[in-house]
Amino acid sequence: MRERGYMNREIINVKLVEEDGTDYLVFYFADDDLFKLNLNSEESQNELKKLFCKLLSRLIENDLSLEFQENKEYSKKLYIDIFEEYISDLNKEITQVREKIRIE
Repeated sequence: MRERGYMNREIINVKLVEEDGTDYLVFYFADDDLFKLNLNSEESQNELKKLFCKLLSRLIENDLSLEFQENKEYSKKLYIDIFEEYISDLNKEITQVREKIRIE
């Protein structure tokens, strides 16, 4: 078996934002693509699945990591605490998946 090397490292910035009373977790991808996860929607679980698919497809080609970024304009401390930890856990999951797919 040989180990697959990644050509690119992609850092995806993640921020909590509020727009018109709706809370979003926004993922800013390197190619100016963004993914807005509506945290107040009943469809957020389905949107989360789409996000996972997007992350996995990028992980196949790139070494990636998520960076939770503070948004001084966002004031919901509970969401900040929850999603800061969530992004940390998601990075751990990405690392585990990356190790599994590196070996062909």
